Amino acid sequence: MAVFLVLGVFLFFLGLLLLLGQETVLSLMSIPKGQAAELAGVVLQGFGALLVLSVALNSSSEIATKRAKQNQAVLLSLTESVSRLEKRTSEFAEKLVALERTNYAQSSFSQCKCCGATVDRRSGFCSSCGKAQK
Repeated sequence: MAVFLVLGVFLFFLGLLLLLGQETVLSLMSIPKGQAAELAGVVLQGFGALLVLSVALNSSSEIATKRAKQNQAVLLSLTESVSRLEKRTSEFAEKLVALERTNYAQSSFSQCKCCGATVDRRSGFCSSCGKAQK
């Protein structure tokens, strides 16, 4: 990846030097000064720029994909945490309801002093033996 980036920058600047008519570059590449050198410079600049852009787009695409995978993992973890929390909340609510029922039953009913049958505390008499509870 880095090789293509360096190659793209090199080609771009080589094209720029050809376009500006640098004698050293022209003689090294055996290109006569004139329109051919300018055309070669523009072509090299274009290829260099395309290479740099393709590397940049590919890199940004890889970064976006990596972040999307990280976000997906975080979302999955949060979903699992919420699911566990919902389950625990449901279990707690069931236990709380059972405890309230037990407390209600214990506070509303008592044992008959004479026969031991379950008697409603609000009622003054046992429904089994009919004796007063107070």
